[in-house]
Amino acid sequence: MLKRILIAALIWPLVAHAGTYPSPTFQNLTVLGTFTASGNVGLPSLAAQAANTVVANITASSASPTAVAIPTCNTSSNALNYTPVTGFTCNTSINAATLGGATFAAPGPIGSTTPSTGKFTTLQATSTLTGFVGRLINVQVFTSTATYTPTTGTAAVIVDIVSGGGAGGGTQATAAGQISVGAGGQAGGRAMSYLTSGFSGVTVTIGSGGTGVSGAAGNSGGTSSFGGLISVPGGAGGNFAPPVGGATIAIPLAPASNPTGGNLFNSRGALGAMGIAVSATVAVGGNGGSSSFGGGGNVGVNSAGAAGAGFGAGGGGAEQGASAAASVGGNGTGGICIVYEFSQ
Repeated sequence: MLKRILIAALIWPLVAHAGTYPSPTFQNLTVLGTFTASGNVGLPSLAAQAANTVVANITASSASPTAVAIPTCNTSSNALNYTPVTGFTCNTSINAATLGGATFAAPGPIGSTTPSTGKFTTLQATSTLTGFVGRLINVQVFTSTATYTPTTGTAAVIVDIVSGGGAGGGTQATAAGQISVGAGGQAGGRAMSYLTSGFSGVTVTIGSGGTGVSGAAGNSGGTSSFGGLISVPGGAGGNFAPPVGGATIAIPLAPASNPTGGNLFNSRGALGAMGIAVSATVAVGGNGGSSSFGGGGNVGVNSAGAAGAGFGAGGGGAEQGASAAASVGGNGTGGICIVYEFSQ
């Protein structure tokens, strides 16, 4: 009885009065009401817990914390998962294909799978890129005859090929009171074709430009071809009108035939212009036909015709007035072949 009275006497001043008091020490203290700690409870003061546990509330509502076990997840295919109520579990089958519910390419080269979304800000390849369908990987240009060797990775090509342009017509020697004119040469033809097979190792033949001839029609341009797959005849040479004492016309020769083998298009080259004399003193030679890759040669005025420019253009026709020597038409220019190479 006396012991209880002494304990009550010690505690009563702490309860009844606010203030600072010496810290008493209690053993096995039971608090029946709410106990509020004004300071922190140090970690060493907490009760010991089992190894690999945390004190937490994993229920779906407010509750007292409990010791929650943490499983060991320490391999490259493991991940620590948390689920309310259940707590922590170890996922031993985590992988790139299921991480976070998203879809990722399996380990390996980029291009082995097709991602559903995403983009690269900077992408650098140290080897050949694959998996980009229809990507332009290279362009090869031929201006002389050679063998075509596809760039590694080429699955399809577009071949754009032009033949040689024809030369302009020359003029014959004139006497007093005479004039002679030549027509312009025809431009080379053009063909384009999309090929997915049979193009490796073919011979690319580039037709040369036609050469002008003194006092005669110009030579035709040479045929350009891509193996046996595409053939483009060269442009026809320009004709000439013999010397006369008045008006005359040099009509272009019959045009070259159409190209063959172009599954995108086949087209003959533009004809050269006629050489025209309106009198024994007023005349002009015909312009050469222009191609997609060069302009036709200019007309000659009391001179030989001018050569074409670029690739596949016709030469200009010559024109000479009275008492002049024979002259030549302008040369045509050689053809060209451009091969656009695409990946699978």
